Amino acid sequence: MTINKSLVAARFAKSIPTYDDEAVVQRAVARKLASLLATHIRPPVGGILEIGCGTGFLSRELLRRLQPERMTLNDLCPAMRERVADILTPAVRFEAGDAETHPFGTGGAEPRLSKAEWDIVASSSAVQWLENPAGFAVRCRGLLVDGGCLAFAAYGPENLREVTSLTGVGLPYFGVKEWVDALGDGWRVTEAFDETARLTFGTAVDVLRHLRRTGVTGVRPFRWGAGGLRRFADEYRRRFGDGDGVTLTYQPVYVVAHKLPFAR
Repeated sequence: MTINKSLVAARFAKSIPTYDDEAVVQRAVARKLASLLATHIRPPVGGILEIGCGTGFLSRELLRRLQPERMTLNDLCPAMRERVADILTPAVRFEAGDAETHPFGTGGAEPRLSKAEWDIVASSSAVQWLENPAGFAVRCRGLLVDGGCLAFAAYGPENLREVTSLTGVGLPYFGVKEWVDALGDGWRVTEAFDETARLTFGTAVDVLRHLRRTGVTGVRPFRWGAGGLRRFADEYRRRFGDGDGVTLTYQPVYVVAHKLPFAR
């Protein structure tokens, strides 16, 4: 699937004022990923590269728990720099760019290959937007020092299943096995599991508002048409409602893997 990354960046930029209050699952996922990392790695660490930092949920946890000597925060959306400005220092920098192609460590100013200089590459609630997960795993092996750690939280096939089943619009989410397979050889996987979290909303329209406020509407432009929204809301209530409201499913997938040395 081709991802319209300009649309993704625009939708997340638009959600900036509401994201921190609305993204309750993403905040919890970032906290859990940081906790997992902290069980495998003792502080302080050398360098951390964070992919898709957003408003800084994971960034702040990693700074507090792992005390890196240096850290680069990356996001597809340049406007996220303002949301992490409070933690930027000479040792903590922000680089906007597409994580699948951006030359990390240059500030985006020089077209050179990124070096294998990171102890940790981490990402929370972002890598599901990649076009080529297997290619990204290869890239991370090139970014990490031997023994370095790749840790990410993505979302599985059941993620937002209610909306996808009614609209046909959704990402091609990987499950745990697919993510581990995408890593390929050269990794020692120490964590690989998923969970399910369900939120309850009053109406299906509230679900759509929640998704808009978290920026998770960048798969492709979608128009409801005459009466479409009403039919969607009625069917959502019929299939996924109960006396308390309607549900929305999240399925976070956690993976922690350590780079094995390249064969000589």
